[in-house]
Amino acid sequence: MPQPNPMPKPLYLAMATLPCLSSNAALESAKRGWLPWSGSLRPSAATLLKQLDGVNGNALHSALAQAGAERIAALAEGIDRFERQEYTRKASRANVLWQEGSSQLLDYGVAASGARHPLTILFVPSLINRAYIFDLAPDKSMIRFLKQQGFRCLLMDWGDPGEKEQRFGMADYTTRLECALESIPGKVMLAGYCMGGMMALAASLRKPAKVTGLALIGTPWDFHSPDAAQMPGAEIFAGAFEEFLSTNPVVPGALVYHLLYLANPWPVHEKYIRFATMEAGSEEYRAFMEREHWLRDGVALTAQCARTAFIDWAARNTPARLEWKVGGEIVSPAQVSVPTFIVLGQRDCIVPPLCGGALSKAIPNAVTIHPPAGHVGMVVGRQAKDHLWLPLAKWLRGL
Repeated sequence: MPQPNPMPKPLYLAMATLPCLSSNAALESAKRGWLPWSGSLRPSAATLLKQLDGVNGNALHSALAQAGAERIAALAEGIDRFERQEYTRKASRANVLWQEGSSQLLDYGVAASGARHPLTILFVPSLINRAYIFDLAPDKSMIRFLKQQGFRCLLMDWGDPGEKEQRFGMADYTTRLECALESIPGKVMLAGYCMGGMMALAASLRKPAKVTGLALIGTPWDFHSPDAAQMPGAEIFAGAFEEFLSTNPVVPGALVYHLLYLANPWPVHEKYIRFATMEAGSEEYRAFMEREHWLRDGVALTAQCARTAFIDWAARNTPARLEWKVGGEIVSPAQVSVPTFIVLGQRDCIVPPLCGGALSKAIPNAVTIHPPAGHVGMVVGRQAKDHLWLPLAKWLRGL
């Protein structure tokens, strides 16, 4: 498999250096009382600034610059190492059960041996990442595991927007999900991940006769929760981004990848710095290669979907304000009538606990678990089987 390369490396590294070199500017702003510290950081910030009184300013600025330079060098080493490696994913076999435009409904079937459970699970991924997060590798596949447990597993693979999808919005993709749902005999369990969870939630409200249960994995809702990484100058960004979207019907996957990076760059830095020192062929090394290839294997996003995700949702928080509509109807979690299983990673930086936790409060009688993992790790990490796959399988058997 060729190495996905979402952005030329010089530009990528230039972007990566900005957070590393911002410490000196932040220091001066902090001394002048210009930094808007969040409530939990204010006491620590006040203590730190008091300790800096009397410290040689030139020496401190030099030390910060040196630390930034060392971090950039370590980051570049990790990125270089990753891009030199070759990687091929081992995909499971699946049949195309239904297709419309660039989207396919993939059927992984059930295990040939063992007890068969009557429940069919339809996995709904996000629009901004490849669907194979649910089948990342032989030992990191929620689909393979649940298939062995006797469940029939289906996967909605959105694909890249084609000519038919150029003007699609979230409502159009949700309608497509509903059409795929109608093609499946009997009732179906919907399992949505991230943005896919929001569409699964909307579909469950619009097609209650077809849905027997709902699993929401790392699904956001309150984008302005205290722990959410809100984009600085959100309204200014919204205006500038709207100008771009007005002349670009499709947003390249590379741009989507880096918009998410800019929202929270430090975890990206940390993982590449760690990768530079990983033992080649180790489990940690292999896991990094699997995840990072998936993350970089970007999917283009239609302008209308980007407008909804980055402006309506992230900047204006329309879901939590009950202003997000599909087919003219408000998507209200309080109206969910099917059993619901919510998964909120304790270390999730993309959808932090309070952002997704708003769904736990709004959906009646929802069962919520908090695996000790991040947004991707809770699905494919080393402890994903114990902390997510097994609890989900147990809950599914009780439906």
